[in-house]
Amino acid sequence: MGVTVGDYNRDGWLDIAKTNFAGDTDSLYAGLGGGNFEDRTYQAGLGVNTRYLGWGIGFIDMDNDGWLDLFVANGHVYPEVSTVKTETPMPNTSICYRNLQNGRFEDVKRERRARLFTAAVSGAWLCLSGGGEL
Repeated sequence: MGVTVGDYNRDGWLDIAKTNFAGDTDSLYAGLGGGNFEDRTYQAGLGVNTRYLGWGIGFIDMDNDGWLDLFVANGHVYPEVSTVKTETPMPNTSICYRNLQNGRFEDVKRERRARLFTAAVSGAWLCLSGGGEL
């Protein structure tokens, strides 16, 4: 699916985040140095969304606070999913995770700014061009 690399916890080691198919969470691996990584998906708060089919993902400082946040563009590969009852909707909504600067992220679409997260087959531009802060 999608993958991004950045130092989300500012410890000097590159970390990896990747998207997955519906029914699974996105994954976050913290760099430990020496080519070693530790799965921090649930510790970081990314284990909450399993309904989406993830594609693009990127570390980006969306609120200009110096800490890398995560943006995930979701969308389904089977348009016919919209005609049947399934756990994975079509279209999907994108997700923005704000870095809480303590090793954890929060899903900001639960805030009042939900207008940035209109369901779309590929909603990457909705969050990134939504204007203003998160």
